[in-house]
Amino acid sequence: MKILKKLSVVVQRKECNFDRACDEAHSQSMLKLGCDEDGYLSNCPEWQRSTDSIVVMFVSYKTTGGMGGWWHEYIFECSVVRDI
Repeated sequence: MKILKKLSVVVQRKECNFDRACDEAHSQSMLKLGCDEDGYLSNCPEWQRSTDSIVVMFVSYKTTGGMGGWWHEYIFECSVVRDI
């Protein structure tokens, strides 16, 4: 497998909800990669729509807070990969 592009995605939420954080990470990944309605990526020139894949993977979780409230931070890694 060849990694064409790799980027980090950070999702911060007031409530602890892993499923929503995953959905948000996927949306942020598509925006950062410049994915259009036809499935092309403007920010990854090597992208071949028919053979490449986008992988969004959970990396870590951190919660911080106190009397003022709590924040939940999820960190994901997004990769554009090609099976060779």
